Amino acid sequence: MKKFFIILGMLCFYANASAQYDNQFYHPQKDWIPCHLPVYEEIYFHPQTDTLHSLLCKPQGKPKATLFYIHGNSGNISYHSGLINTFVKAGFQVFIADFRGYGKSSGHPTHLNIAADGQLILDSLLKRPDVENTTFILYGASIGTQLATKLAKDNQDKIDALVLEGGMSSFADIALQSIPEEQREMARPFLIFPYSAKTDITAINRLPKLIIHSPDDETVPYRQAQEVFQKAPEPKYFLQSRGKHLEAIKIEPDTIIKAIQNLIQLKKENDENHSKFITQITSKVILPAAVHLCCHDAVSPVYQLYLL
Repeated sequence: MKKFFIILGMLCFYANASAQYDNQFYHPQKDWIPCHLPVYEEIYFHPQTDTLHSLLCKPQGKPKATLFYIHGNSGNISYHSGLINTFVKAGFQVFIADFRGYGKSSGHPTHLNIAADGQLILDSLLKRPDVENTTFILYGASIGTQLATKLAKDNQDKIDALVLEGGMSSFADIALQSIPEEQREMARPFLIFPYSAKTDITAINRLPKLIIHSPDDETVPYRQAQEVFQKAPEPKYFLQSRGKHLEAIKIEPDTIIKAIQNLIQLKKENDENHSKFITQITSKVILPAAVHLCCHDAVSPVYQLYLL
């Protein structure tokens, strides 16, 4: 009987933890650290009674594409100035938003309001003249991969590609990492969340998808990115990066930028003439040793050709 009550108590704990888990995932920071940003426009959104702050950072000349960068669970826009500058200098237009509670945004973040706000922002952004005629890429980083995948699933006819960097397979899977291994299977049924990358990715059929992850990532296990990749329909590409969590753009910016440029080129080629493209890519395949890729055989020739 004592064992029964111990188990019952544990189940109640996990059920309550699931209900309160939003607070465990999001750690907004209000402080705006000194940073140098390229030319940008401040844009505000007003969901319900809250205000969301965002920036649209512009390169010189016509942008190669627009990146909607969805950052991780801590910091705010000012913490990502290095990444923003890297992409803008490479010719990309970068949009980045602080969800509720982060930086200059008001309110409190939850899984549900972040998803709703993400859709609101995406709809508004795609109507802008300086965005609507550009190649549009959703780029999720860390916990931002969950929202990016959901938005990609729900808006496949509106966007052009999806990039996931340093992402977990689901909120539940990353939460289970903090639970003793012998209790994980008992806890799993009680960790219920409204969306997950490993589920949503299965429904994203036409979009090219690039997944970036380092085997040295100590924050999100490498195997979780592999699981998302395995569940994703083609076209899909896996770039094994170097460094710790989200250090790829800092350590090997040229590789990351070239991989995204390749993704754009592949999307354009496939849209123009898919059957002709497939014939062309089988003629010559050379993979540079400097780029570490893991792809299905049916996909790898596509990526290899454009990494020349």
